[in-house]
Amino acid sequence: VEAEKLYRRVLEIRKPNAPEDKSTLIGMNNLGIFLSKRKRYVEAEELFRSVLEIKQRKLKNDDPSILTSMANLGRLLNKTGQKNEAEDLLKRALDERERTRGPVHPSTLTSVHDFAVLLATKKDYSAAKQYFERALEARKSAHGKDHPYTLNTLHHFAAMLRDSNNVAAAKELYRSALEGRERQLGRDHPDTCETAYSLALLLKEEGQEAEAYKLAQQAYEGLLRMVGPADEDTSKAERLVRELRAKRAE
Repeated sequence: VEAEKLYRRVLEIRKPNAPEDKSTLIGMNNLGIFLSKRKRYVEAEELFRSVLEIKQRKLKNDDPSILTSMANLGRLLNKTGQKNEAEDLLKRALDERERTRGPVHPSTLTSVHDFAVLLATKKDYSAAKQYFERALEARKSAHGKDHPYTLNTLHHFAAMLRDSNNVAAAKELYRSALEGRERQLGRDHPDTCETAYSLALLLKEEGQEAEAYKLAQQAYEGLLRMVGPADEDTSKAERLVRELRAKRAE
């Protein structure tokens, strides 16, 4: 709540006198990212669209700042099910980044990852696998196996393999992502908890309920400490803990 108030206060100061100034756009973008992380997608989409529209009027089409805004909006639209527009934006950002910055630039690899996630949500698993493999190998080479970017790709690759019923490979990647996130970020970090929760769900489906319970409990306790009891992810982890505990008592 305090962070949101700060973002909005900064915009209240900047926007009246310089509504299209670079610093105002940065403030709008930062607030959009903040709202998106809290699943307030309608508000975030409005901000992202406004920022992109202003940049497209004022800057060249292949300006890196425009491509960043395209990617931000594309990721959000993919989450809200607007997949056709999301695909257009993410592919344009990827193509321009490859053309202007090269195939292994960090921003290009972010776009490769984003496009893989989009293809996975569209159930185009074969194509998604190719993009995930490209992003994962390049990020390992550029950043190392335990870098947050690499681990993020590893986690989402595991999710795609789970959704495509490649359970054994999904478990292996989830375990690698969890170990890496625990080393790099700590057990209580929300990203670590995300992976622990996802692996717990998969293990539950496979009948490995003892380990699933342990991981669900880890995710719940970490989220409770880091984001609080009212957060949606904390509530989901708590429900999974209760469900698994009930099974253990049967």
